[in-house]
Amino acid sequence: LPGRCSPPSPGSVRPPGHQANLAFLIANRTSSMISAQGGHLQRHYKGALQRADELGYALEVIWLHQPHLTARRLNTTLLNRNVCGLIIPAITDASEIF
Repeated sequence: LPGRCSPPSPGSVRPPGHQANLAFLIANRTSSMISAQGGHLQRHYKGALQRADELGYALEVIWLHQPHLTARRLNTTLLNRNVCGLIIPAITDASEIF
């Protein structure tokens, strides 16, 4: 999502306060809940949430298997929520996204 967020300069920390939104993508077919994911994904989310907060970003979970979610609808959702970056955690089974 180029041009939507300006990254902090190296060595600097963004001032407190909301800067923009980031999306944490969940590819698990069975659940969108972080608590229902494997331990590794829960740790990735917790770390991403903590760092996003430190830098002034809000972190939103986006479930890639929402009913009727198409590429166009995902794009619209990201734009409407002012998401300027994606966090794509490790995907252990590629069939989860296809």
